[in-house]
Amino acid sequence: LDRRYAAYIGIAITLFSMLGMVQQTLGFYFQDVLQLTAIEAAQQFSLAMMVSAAATLVAQFGIVQRYKGQATGLLLLGLPLTFCGYLCLAMASAQWMLITGMALFGVGMGLTGPGYTAAATLTVEPAEQGNLAGLLAASAGLGFVIGPLLGGWLYGFSPHLPYALAAIGLWPIFFFVLVIRKRLVKK
Repeated sequence: LDRRYAAYIGIAITLFSMLGMVQQTLGFYFQDVLQLTAIEAAQQFSLAMMVSAAATLVAQFGIVQRYKGQATGLLLLGLPLTFCGYLCLAMASAQWMLITGMALFGVGMGLTGPGYTAAATLTVEPAEQGNLAGLLAASAGLGFVIGPLLGGWLYGFSPHLPYALAAIGLWPIFFFVLVIRKRLVKK
């Protein structure tokens, strides 16, 4: 509950809850949206996960490694891309929309993850960074407990609902990061 980094713990829990919510239901979503057999859905889902992972690597090796701005800048770049990915998934009616959504999501999370982690570690002394890294990792774990439960429940109402909620859930984080960034610039 340390005020220096509590917001970043909240960001991590939220981001990974959204991620867990989406990943838990995505295989079923491919099957339902594309009207595929279980085997076909698994194949398409695997392709989409590979595209997402490749997009994350491109973001981390191509953008993050060259980025020279504030750590919160990575959040401000990544969150809108992640939003677009979730929105594309929420509105998907074809394979290309699902693949595009996963690619956008991959790039967005590839920027967002290093952004919140770096921003959080800059709030503490060097001797405290290991402890904070552990808390951030535990926050991701907590998100993967909350997200799948929430995603499965929402999916029962509408297959599109987990993705729409994930998209909407990113905006409070985005605006919060804008406020944090303004405070950091004033210091």
